[in-house]
Amino acid sequence: MANDNKVIFFDFYGVIWYDGLLKYLRDHGLTFSGEIRTSDRARCAGKITKQQHLDNLAKATGHSGDYIYNYMISINRPDDKVVEILAKLKNQGYKLALLTNCSESILGRIKNGQLRQYFDDMILSYKVGVTKPDLRIYELALQKLGISADEAIFIDDKSENTDAAEKLGIKSILFTSAADLVVKLSKLGVKI
Repeated sequence: MANDNKVIFFDFYGVIWYDGLLKYLRDHGLTFSGEIRTSDRARCAGKITKQQHLDNLAKATGHSGDYIYNYMISINRPDDKVVEILAKLKNQGYKLALLTNCSESILGRIKNGQLRQYFDDMILSYKVGVTKPDLRIYELALQKLGISADEAIFIDDKSENTDAAEKLGIKSILFTSAADLVVKLSKLGVKI
C-alpha cells in the first residue's frame, strides 16, 4: 500500500448489497423519513424484531408487511461490480471492514454472497446497539480497528452518514455507483 489509508470501511445496504427497502420506497413514491426511518433505526439497533418492523412499515405505508417484505427480497443480491472492487482492494493488501446499519439477517447475506472473505472486521449496528449517523458507531469502529480517523476511509450511500464520519475527520465517499467509487478512491490515493 502506497498511502496512509489503513482501513476502508464499507456500508452494506446500498453499496455492496442492493437496498430493498429504499427500492420499495422509491418505487412507491415514499421517502426514508418519519416513522419509516424511526422503525428502520430501531430494527438496526436491535431494539425491535423483524415482525415489529414490518408491522410499523405496513402502518406507515398502507401496504401489508408481507407485500413489503416480498418486494424488498426481490432484489436480494450483491452488486457484482462492487464485489469486484472488494476483491481487488483485498488482493492489494488493504484492510477492509463493514460499518453498517443492519439486523441479524445480514449474516445470511454475507455468507450466501460469499462476502466474509473480504472483511477483516465487521461493526454491525444491531450488535453494538447504535446506528449511523450517531458518532459513537464511528468512534467504536476506529477503536475496534485501532486506528485514528485520518487513517480511515468510509463509503456509504447516505450523505447523513458520510457527513457524520467527516465530523470526526474520517475521509468519506458518498457512493453512487461502482465506477464513481473507483474514481473517488483514486482521488484519495487508492488505486484499483
